[in-house]
Amino acid sequence: MPTSSIPPRTPSNSGGAKAVRRLVLAALTVAVAAGCGLSRGSPSPSLAPSGVTTTSTTAKAVAAYAAGGRLTEALGGGVTREVGASGQAADPTWSYDGAWLSYTCQSSPTPSECSTTQGGFAAHPPPQRCGGLLLPPGPPSVHVVRADGSGDHAVAGAESPVEWSPSADVLAFTTQSGAALQIAAADGLATDLVKAGGGSIESFVWSHDGTALAYALHSADPSTADQVFSVAADGSRYQRWPYVPPEHAGIILAGWWPDGTGILAWPDPDHSASIAADGLPLVSVRLAGGPAQTLATTLPYRPWVRWSPDGRSVAVVAGAGREPWQAKSLAVCSVPGGGCTPVPQAPGTVSVDPAWSPDGSRIAFVRAPEHGSPGAGADFGSWYPSRRLWVTGPGGADAHEVPGAAPGVAAPAWSRDGGSLGYSTGSSVNSVPATGGSAAQVAGPLSGGPAPGWPLIGKAPWTGLAAWAPSWRSVGAVPTLRGRPRPRVRLPGGF
Repeated sequence: MPTSSIPPRTPSNSGGAKAVRRLVLAALTVAVAAGCGLSRGSPSPSLAPSGVTTTSTTAKAVAAYAAGGRLTEALGGGVTREVGASGQAADPTWSYDGAWLSYTCQSSPTPSECSTTQGGFAAHPPPQRCGGLLLPPGPPSVHVVRADGSGDHAVAGAESPVEWSPSADVLAFTTQSGAALQIAAADGLATDLVKAGGGSIESFVWSHDGTALAYALHSADPSTADQVFSVAADGSRYQRWPYVPPEHAGIILAGWWPDGTGILAWPDPDHSASIAADGLPLVSVRLAGGPAQTLATTLPYRPWVRWSPDGRSVAVVAGAGREPWQAKSLAVCSVPGGGCTPVPQAPGTVSVDPAWSPDGSRIAFVRAPEHGSPGAGADFGSWYPSRRLWVTGPGGADAHEVPGAAPGVAAPAWSRDGGSLGYSTGSSVNSVPATGGSAAQVAGPLSGGPAPGWPLIGKAPWTGLAAWAPSWRSVGAVPTLRGRPRPRVRLPGGF
């Protein structure tokens, strides 16, 4: 590939790729020294209703969530801890080892001064009341904070959404409306990986082993098609992928194949957010080239694209239309084969929010009545409580509702031992045995929180979704290919 086809990159500080290598190496050194995380099969920490607040920095968190505008950790045993900056916190996300949390913080007046909800779930971003005037909210700042509550700071220039590396305490993000893709160690400065020239980086995603990022580049030249590139996390290698989307279409990246030889993406006609909101074809593309394979029409929402622990299959929520209560079902697709097997469901229902068990034998998901069916309600607010927690085999065998789970379920997550399922509702964070039984309230009652806007309409309660700590949740096995462990790419310094 000619060098001229690669977008120019300009380091944000002297040293260029060497600075990136030092940043990644330092983060990996810390990760190795810390002896990160629990091994698979470790028992889940005890979960109990919240009720006691502590300032202890030694207790480990079970989950993080936003409540009353504050970033809060549930520590188990009914204890919670507030962390992070004052302001309106949202979107907590853990680093791979649970040492850090990222979140967004809106420092302007809280949404409690004006209407923020439609029946208790995500509505449009609310205006802010300042000096008697209603003003649209400014962009939130991105913060990171250690799990013990120390070291909180804003990440200069970072735009939401941000993504943690799956193998180091390193955060990736774009700046200046996609003008550059940067990475930063959780406790360090940012460094440019690539700049977009006169165009913009529309989306990006880490490889499963954390050694590279793929990004979609929208050219400033309207006659030039959008392109997919990948860049090594240490800044040493760049590659342009041969995939070309349909004419005038944008590219929204969904994720890498676990073995690193392909990607999943949504081609977006005319870069239209409105078209994208109603669903796009999810395509599978090989790095080596060849025709893209369409798996299914889905909403461009990454939590609805979930890889199996062995890396051979991906569970998706299939169906067009922006409303999650209409025409949504689960399908399990083979990659790279491309065939998809629908998970059976009763007429008049929808299925969303898939999550694989640690051993890949089961999929937890949310099932609810379809709009217009009995029990669905007349609007999103009355429909949301109808969502129930279900478990099925990948082909639909033994599909059943989990007894004891609370109504209004969103975003189920498996514990590391596969024995429990955590989930969020509009008023609480809960856990229930995977086989059914008495649910435990991990945190609640919840209140407040900035409403996330149309991309999450009906997908998340207005109080937001809990982020389960890596020490509790299943993070999946190291993906394998044809039953063999995938080779890990060595980074500078031998790690």
